[in-house]
Amino acid sequence: MRIGIIADIHEDLPALDAVLDLFARAGVGRVVVLGDLFFNGTHVAETVDRLRAAGAVGVFGNHDLGMCLDPDPEVRASHPARVFEFTRTLSARMEVADCLFCHGLPHWDATDPLASYGDHPADSAASRAAAFAATESRMIFVGHFHRWLGATPEGIISWVGTTPLAFDPCHGYLVLVAALEQGWCATYDPATARLVPFRVATARGNASWPTDPPRMSHPVVGSCACRVGSPTRSSSLPSPACSPSRSPAATTPGTGPACGNTAASSSR
Repeated sequence: MRIGIIADIHEDLPALDAVLDLFARAGVGRVVVLGDLFFNGTHVAETVDRLRAAGAVGVFGNHDLGMCLDPDPEVRASHPARVFEFTRTLSARMEVADCLFCHGLPHWDATDPLASYGDHPADSAASRAAAFAATESRMIFVGHFHRWLGATPEGIISWVGTTPLAFDPCHGYLVLVAALEQGWCATYDPATARLVPFRVATARGNASWPTDPPRMSHPVVGSCACRVGSPTRSSSLPSPACSPSRSPAATTPGTGPACGNTAASSSR
């Protein structure tokens, strides 16, 4: 079953509409959100309605805590009941087959709003080791950092999210998924062990967003947990990335939409 992965929506409705349409046409069987659905509360109900209609499941992020963990009466009064029916289904982490989905790194306390801030570089050896030690799942998919990153316990993969990535079924991987509000999403097919990134238009506009997202240790975010929107603008559908890259000891990837078989080398 092909999985559609969305991270850090931040209430970007045009991007969300484009991605869900893409997933429907790509034969995605399950939509997984990696947290930070919300931003400033402008489009909370509309975001939830779209995700519910798509049958989305997933985890909450630091921007969602005030909506997911014992919302106070003022917050409840500000949004329809159906919003909280959906947010109650979001968990700190979710496991599907050999995949773990979480917002921040798996060794963080997802219920602590301060855990997402501070000096937590995902590409450090210490962070990678702690992440792999925190789960027995072979594949770890993480949002939060607003960037692409592929890593194994041995090091960082030479991959920037602009090409599909094939995984060796005998190795473990940590994958950071770049933010939807910056135009990114992905599909992952467990049967072929292959991740395909896609780009879509966003409400804030991503025409100037570089092909290689900046190497940030933390996302650029506003308030944490409580203020849960962005203006809307027409969106366009994406083109898939072109040439799959390969992780250390990865299997040769299969072909996909507009894809060849060029493999990228690994670093470190």
